This record gives sequence, structure tokens and C-alpha cells, in this order.
Amino acid sequence: MAKYKSELLNYLNDRGYLYQLTDPNNLDIATVGPMNINVNSLKDLEARREHISMIIKAYQNNNGRIIEPINEPPRNKAHWDYLLSEMIWMANDYNREKRARKIVLRKITNGIKAYWKKYQNKDQVLIKKHKELQQKIAKTLSKDIRRFWTNIQRIAKYKYNDKVQQYNKKQLEFYLFLF
Repeated sequence: MAKYKSELLNYLNDRGYLYQLTDPNNLDIATVGPMNINVNSLKDLEARREHISMIIKAYQNNNGRIIEPINEPPRNKAHWDYLLSEMIWMANDYNREKRARKIVLRKITNGIKAYWKKYQNKDQVLIKKHKELQQKIAKTLSKDIRRFWTNIQRIAKYKYNDKVQQYNKKQLEFYLFLF
């Protein structure tokens, strides 16, 4: 671990960075900043950056300690916090009301559609009932007319048979008279 600390210190010192240490064994207290940077090319600058990041990663891996951010202690709510929480509540309430209104509007529109469909169907149902009534009347009339003509046919057949019988009777009487 001390090896990596000394490597980092030597690298920073050799490359022209100013460092001040209150304790040379503790890098956590060191303040590091640029003193005079001579950049010859972009490649040289990238190489420096990569080398420094490798040294820092090696130090962190071997040291086994990465400082994580500290949670802030709880604080009292201020006017702004109350305002923000009320804004959040209002946004949620607005969205709930919007959804509820959409549901109500959907129900109303479906009801209106059903009413007009029923209204249009009433006309169609009335027309259909009227046609059915006409068909029923036509059917009964046709049955009555057929019955009437079958009765007339029976009567005509009866009269024809009666005439034929009378003719046959006359013929028979004539033959009997001749004999």
C-alpha cells in the first residue's frame, strides 16, 4: 500500500504537479493541483490521464476502501418542501380526476350510442313488424281465397256429378222405355 502511495506522489512530482502533504503517509489529506503543465500533444495528455487513473484504481483496489457518499441527516421541512409536496399531490389528483372524467365520458358516449342505435332499431323494428303484419294478413287472405275456391270447386263438382247422374238416369229411363 505504501508502494502505491509513493508511486502516486513520485508521479505527481515528476510531472510538474504541486502537492502539499501534512502527512506524507496519508494521501487523503493531500491537496493536489496543477503547477505548470507542458502539453506536447493530445496523445501525451491522454497517456498521462490513463496512467494516473490506473495508479488511483490500483491504490483503491489494494487499499480496499472507497469512500462512499454520506447520507444527509434528516432535516425539517421548509415552506418550499411543503409547496413541492402539495404540487406533487395536486399533479396526482389532477391525473386521477382526468382518468375519472375520461371514464365518465366514455360511459356517457356509450349510452348515447346505444340510445341512437336503439332509436334507429325502433324504426327498423317497426318496419319489420309492419312487413310481418302484412305478410300475416296476406297469408290469411290467401288461405280464405283458397278455401273459397276449393268450396266452389266442390260445389261445381257436385253440380257436375248431379247433372251427369241426371243424364245417366234419363238415358237409363230412355233405354228402359224402349225395351
